[in-house]
Amino acid sequence: MSFLSKLWQKRFYFFLLIFCVINFISLGYRVLLLETLSVFFLFILLYKYLPKIFNLGILVYGILGAFLFPASYYYGTFQLAMVAAIMETNPSEAGEFLATIPWYLYLYAVLFFFYTFFVISQGRKHRQALKQVSQRITYRRKNPLTKVIGILLALAVIVYGLIHKPLGVAKELARDGTINQVRELPQSKAFILVENSRVYPLVYPFKVFYAFKLYFEQKNKLEQGLTKESSWQVLDVNPHYKNYIVIVGESVRQDFMQVYGAPFANTPYLNKAPAKFYHGYLSASQATYTSLLYTLYRFEPTTEQVYSEDNILSLAKKAGFTSYWFSNQGYSGKFDSLATKLALQADKSHFLTFNGFERIRSQDNALLPIIQRALNDQNTQPRLIVVHMIGSHPVFCRRIWDGVEFDYVNKELSCYVETIKQTDSFIEQIVQMAQATGESYSLMYFSDHGLAYSHTEDANEMTLIHSPDFKQSYQVPFFVISSDNQEQEHINFQQSATNFLQGFAEWTGITLGQYQGYPSFWLGTEQPLKVFAGDKWVEFNSLKEQKFIPAK
Repeated sequence: MSFLSKLWQKRFYFFLLIFCVINFISLGYRVLLLETLSVFFLFILLYKYLPKIFNLGILVYGILGAFLFPASYYYGTFQLAMVAAIMETNPSEAGEFLATIPWYLYLYAVLFFFYTFFVISQGRKHRQALKQVSQRITYRRKNPLTKVIGILLALAVIVYGLIHKPLGVAKELARDGTINQVRELPQSKAFILVENSRVYPLVYPFKVFYAFKLYFEQKNKLEQGLTKESSWQVLDVNPHYKNYIVIVGESVRQDFMQVYGAPFANTPYLNKAPAKFYHGYLSASQATYTSLLYTLYRFEPTTEQVYSEDNILSLAKKAGFTSYWFSNQGYSGKFDSLATKLALQADKSHFLTFNGFERIRSQDNALLPIIQRALNDQNTQPRLIVVHMIGSHPVFCRRIWDGVEFDYVNKELSCYVETIKQTDSFIEQIVQMAQATGESYSLMYFSDHGLAYSHTEDANEMTLIHSPDFKQSYQVPFFVISSDNQEQEHINFQQSATNFLQGFAEWTGITLGQYQGYPSFWLGTEQPLKVFAGDKWVEFNSLKEQKFIPAK
């Protein structure tokens, strides 16, 4: 028998190896030699000794990979942010997300789905061929010792592939004492194994389980906290302004705003506004859920604990402010988002969209009359008005109020630039309304997170997406416009959104016992900053740089 014919008889193993490689990619993992061989050998052992388990494993992971591939291609492997997106995204947002995925990724997913059944069928044919050969040739038997050695070597590769990276991570944590001090997620030893091992057939179900477990634990803790009395230690309240307005923007990269140096005329108002623009403010995370979780609720960095009873609204109420929350991010009622639950704690709240269906493309400027009514309320107390925009949320062209005057790379990115100009106009109109009241005011704006370039090799496909891997996903605009400001200032400082509530308290004139002795938020910090990247805290400076790409 020729070499080529022998090789052809073994073609099933080649098809299986290809399946393993594609499945790694489809589940959001990087393809590494050791882990790929570990998974390959694991499937071979199952194929030889547990064929039904093999077929089930290939089927489950094939279907799962095909289903997740369009999302994991952009956002990596399954993590907490994905669970939050699944549980807290309304139907219209889900539809918009699916619309942002290029058609060819769906094609790849469909092809891989059918390839899964092809591999299973090839496995059956190969097994039948082996049976026929064994019936004809009964005198050639492998040495049992050779068989045992082969199995042991395969198991050794599988076990080493399973534990070598988790062991490295565990050693790092043990070095600084973290693993011995913290037994809860996400530092537990079991979680370290599941999160860092890439032999996915053995760990992926547990990875998904842990992600959902962490989400529901956080959610339940937040809900319980919101029913408790806050622990804010308010020592003094001396607000400098009557009206405080916090605008939470959406998906704005700092380097896409002209006022921060971008080559677009998309911030005509802010360019001349008597505002304080801060350079060096980092969002807590690259996704809305985790970003607002660690921004608007009190967060203790040393223990990584969130105290949901202590939040921006409970602080305002305890200090005697009348609170308002106006949102264009939607109210579901069934699966309330983190921001929705917080909004409902306000004295008055209003949502432009309900259940993700009604007025699914509501424009932010529809909030203006509602904000006007709040500013006109007859009230002797200081006001806190929180405005949660849809802003520059993907899909960008669906956010456009009128036309698009910019031409940057392609239509979608041109729309993104235009959405920032709309935000500029939105802020200008709110400032004008605040001025018209004749009362003192101070307006603060920040974006929940930035975005990162994707498909940079193809100008037609290039876009911006959520990504935990790049610094620009966390570098967001942060500025304050006040009625007594006379000139524009640009201030370089280093600060994290995880400290936002301290800055908020100082801004509103609230003295808190929790922050006594702390350096002022507005002076920045010299400490290295961390961000919540996907599903873990990482040093911001360890992330990759992704500079603004000029149009050609």
